[in-house]
Amino acid sequence: MIGRKVFVGGFWKNRQPINYMEQVYQSEIPILLVGGWQDLYPTGISELYASLQNLHAGKSKFAMMDSEQAISPNYHLVMGPWGHYKGLNVEMTLAWYDKWLMDKDMPQFTTQTPYHAIDMMTGTWYDFSTYPFTKNYQPFVFGKELSLSESNRSASFRFGQRNEENTSISFQTKPFTEEMVIAGPGSVRLLATTSSKDMTFLVELLLVDEKGIKTRITQGNVIASLSQLSSEKSWKSGGQFIRPHLQLTQEMPVISGKEYVLEFPMAPRLATIQKGHRLEVLISSMPKEEDCKGNLGVFPCLPTKQQLARLQGGTFEIKLNGAVSSRILLPVIPKGKMKASNLNYDSSPNHPF
Repeated sequence: MIGRKVFVGGFWKNRQPINYMEQVYQSEIPILLVGGWQDLYPTGISELYASLQNLHAGKSKFAMMDSEQAISPNYHLVMGPWGHYKGLNVEMTLAWYDKWLMDKDMPQFTTQTPYHAIDMMTGTWYDFSTYPFTKNYQPFVFGKELSLSESNRSASFRFGQRNEENTSISFQTKPFTEEMVIAGPGSVRLLATTSSKDMTFLVELLLVDEKGIKTRITQGNVIASLSQLSSEKSWKSGGQFIRPHLQLTQEMPVISGKEYVLEFPMAPRLATIQKGHRLEVLISSMPKEEDCKGNLGVFPCLPTKQQLARLQGGTFEIKLNGAVSSRILLPVIPKGKMKASNLNYDSSPNHPF
């Protein structure tokens, strides 16, 4: 039935590459993965890299990598600033073929740091062994480190496109006193209620410079009726979800006025926060209509008729002083702890690799 495609059932499981990683690994075929921070799939391709490295280390393909596990140089991932199908470096690809088809010595492919990622803000390339890149996660609590913006009277908003009145709220940090790097996947936890029979949240992380210019860094979204988590596939560090994995297999009823704890992932990024810059968190229920034209899969653009019926007319409130704190959890690395790559993986024509 077409309606069942809204859930992760047989239709989608047959189309998820991670479900075939054991066979891929057993083939012993070296793999060069290429993805982009502006693509629809930065999470999926990063987790494919992790699954291959986990199988090499004798771990579950769904596990979180750790710094002690064995790393195979047979699996590389290049994550650049581009979108879908725009990141192929011809010289790098030819070098990869020279190594594996021509048996040429290519020392750049024998490294123990085969995840290569560009900083979205600085354009610097970095090399990593594991994904996630760090276990150093910093919480930013709504109502504390993240202060409600002056333009918002309360932490509640109504269902609707975020360019309409009273359909979003925003929070900001104080300016950072030292340069930091957001590096990897993040997560959101909201203690929330709804006046309707469901609620949905789109959480966008923005970087704000001294001039007030804003750059979207990453985003995550959830609908409460599909918020159940998979314990097998979710990652934790320090007792907190750093990458919650939504099951998306069946809906559950949502009761008006009841408090719900919603945990959901934010897509991974690598981005420097300069000294004096702020982070802003924009929370809404729906993006603007124009944002959905080229970003299907990034934003919650296509709710079903049944979901819309439950959401229409709803007011959603985020609890700032509840028994459970509402917060975002971000992987943060001091700039001085990062080591830049000695190679440039840019995809521009004729770029030397």
